[in-house]
Amino acid sequence: MEIKDLKIEGKMICHMAFDTAHLMKHELTIVAPDNLVNGRKFYKETKTKKRKGQYGSFGKSETIYYFDSESQTFETINELLKSIGIDVTEI
Repeated sequence: MEIKDLKIEGKMICHMAFDTAHLMKHELTIVAPDNLVNGRKFYKETKTKKRKGQYGSFGKSETIYYFDSESQTFETINELLKSIGIDVTEI
């Protein structure tokens, strides 16, 4: 499916700082006027580990994307969109 003027809008809904990691969660909305997926929401969660014994020092972040009603996760937004028939390489 090709969708012209596809946009993704988002907002952070949660940030938690733990002793060993920081977690952030964003709610993202597909904006695709005149399309059935317009307004569909998905989520992005990023976990960034803290380096032990080093104040303010962090390791590599890991991010996953998913739809709220499904248990499947994706490593990129492109993979998530492809799962619902949107190939962003064609846009």
